[in-house]
Amino acid sequence: MNRFQAGIAGIWANLFASKDELDRLKQLFNQLGGESKGYLSREDIENGLEKLEKVLGNRGHGEDFDPAKGLVCNQHSPQEYQEMMRAIDADNCGQVTWDEFVTAAIDKAPLL
Repeated sequence: MNRFQAGIAGIWANLFASKDELDRLKQLFNQLGGESKGYLSREDIENGLEKLEKVLGNRGHGEDFDPAKGLVCNQHSPQEYQEMMRAIDADNCGQVTWDEFVTAAIDKAPLL
């Protein structure tokens, strides 16, 4: 995806996401480290996923957890983190901005 396409995708995601969805994403972005810097680094994302995996692993999945539909926690390889960054970081600068984060996180199926 080039910069123009990423920009358009970001605008669409912000326009069509619900306020509640954007609020939850903003909270997550801030908790991962984006609030103080305005962006997330690869390390922020790695650390955030590792914390999430520990929390979910300690809580268990509950009776209604369906691994086919839910989050399956496991350790990611450095290559997987690199692929995540490539998919999220539209301008390939090594930093995930709020617009890039929202664009990656919003379910785009309703937009099509």
